[in-house]
Amino acid sequence: HTPAAFIVVTDTILDAGMFTVDYPASWRIVKSSIAASDRVQVVFVTADDSTVTLTEVETVADSPSPDEQFITLANDVVVQVIVKPSEQVDEHFDDLTAQLIASIRATD
Repeated sequence: HTPAAFIVVTDTILDAGMFTVDYPASWRIVKSSIAASDRVQVVFVTADDSTVTLTEVETVADSPSPDEQFITLANDVVVQVIVKPSEQVDEHFDDLTAQLIASIRATD
């Protein structure tokens, strides 16, 4: 088994335990482990290798970089979002990414 927190993945929903997110069915999911942590990090990868990385973090960064944002959920979990379009980015990437980000919510 992979160290760190467990996640549940269905066709279009990822439940990371502390947060849930809807994602496009055509995107792949790569779960990363954060050394010595129960926090979750998942990377959504498109067919053109663009990525959206969601990481459960302890606090919001004081000076976020231009490609990252922080979302504080109703359960006080903070999710860092990093978006990295590929060189050959799909025309729908921005819309699908916005929908994914808008769907991030506290897990019941």
